[in-house]
Amino acid sequence: MDSILVFGMKEYRKRDEQLFLAAYSLWLVSAVLSFTLWQRYDIVDLLCEYLRKTGYLLLVLRFLLKPRYTKQDIAGVFTIIFVCGLTAHAEYNNQLIPVVIFVCNAGNVRMNKILKITLVIQTLLMIATIIGSQTGLIKDQIWYEGDRVRHSLGYDYCGYPAHLLLFMTLMWMCLRKKVRLPDGLVLLVLNYLMYIYTDSRTDFYLSVLGIAGFYVWERIGQFRPLEVFRSIMTRYGFHLACILSIAIHWIYNPENVFMARINVALNNRLQLGLDAIRTYGFSLFGDQIRWFGQGSLKDDPTRIYNYVDCSFLKEGLTFGILFLLLLAVGFYLAGRKIDNRKEYRLGWAVLISLAYSVINAHLCVLTFNVFILVLGTVFSESPCRVKPDEKQEDTAAELCDKVTVNAVPQ
Repeated sequence: MDSILVFGMKEYRKRDEQLFLAAYSLWLVSAVLSFTLWQRYDIVDLLCEYLRKTGYLLLVLRFLLKPRYTKQDIAGVFTIIFVCGLTAHAEYNNQLIPVVIFVCNAGNVRMNKILKITLVIQTLLMIATIIGSQTGLIKDQIWYEGDRVRHSLGYDYCGYPAHLLLFMTLMWMCLRKKVRLPDGLVLLVLNYLMYIYTDSRTDFYLSVLGIAGFYVWERIGQFRPLEVFRSIMTRYGFHLACILSIAIHWIYNPENVFMARINVALNNRLQLGLDAIRTYGFSLFGDQIRWFGQGSLKDDPTRIYNYVDCSFLKEGLTFGILFLLLLAVGFYLAGRKIDNRKEYRLGWAVLISLAYSVINAHLCVLTFNVFILVLGTVFSESPCRVKPDEKQEDTAAELCDKVTVNAVPQ
């Protein structure tokens, strides 16, 4: 009887995971297409709407089909309601809500499955978009920023394809059973070609750092002090990136020659961040702010550019200090679990995504940053941890299955 119950739970969890992945896949196709010029076709725009709604319906169906509701399920529902209420005033909460929904539903879904599906979808759509832009099906918009000539390659903004390729690079390296030199070299070449067309320097530099780090990050455990450093960074990387990035903007002084040079190198990001802090200030629940970036100015040149590229500063000003505190708790709990499971490559990818978020406002944009879904481990049904001799891809729920099976009397 116990064996039948265990088998039934395994079948349920398999179906539960498949429904999540199906919902996520439909939503992701819609989300990626919305960042391309394919959406200018009415039929594609309509398709995106249906895919997005179908994805949400599958999540509702998944919730209704649960044989029982755990405290993690209830916590997920309340988290969605709380964050939606907390950010309802913000103009850009439509980008945040899908992130919260999928994070709260990703607790018992294997991260490697999520990464595989994301990588396949984004790769296929990127190939289709670039080919479309080079064959005239959609426009390859050219952006002139001073001496820089940047191609959008069929995307809404010239930086988007480079952003996506960076995260695709991190996903590929995470999924490899063994980090190999040929993989790194091929990915470096692809990122360099993307840099030539889009002139997205930071994405290329981060790709180099990310690829090199995959070779080093797993091996530093041979030295005890470096192992401690790796553990601290995995658990507190978000806190360090958040505090330092906000502090640097806050103390920026344009009269300081050194800081002024850094600001120039960062395309005036520090000055824009300081202006935003002085204009809007921090509050517990954020403020209703309209951000105008390059795309907004291209549509209406009379607008004044005020966009803040630092995710931590932008989320803090828009959604409030309380929201940043929620993220801090979530990233600590997720980082602790990653560290305990010894998933070093995943931990390194999360750190690179945090470094990326210091100079790009996409920390909570799931279309780019799939690694935000590691927060879903907070809503895992079981506190079980992966032991060194167990497979890293197992979820906590599956490990409990193993314990249950071993406990069944023979």
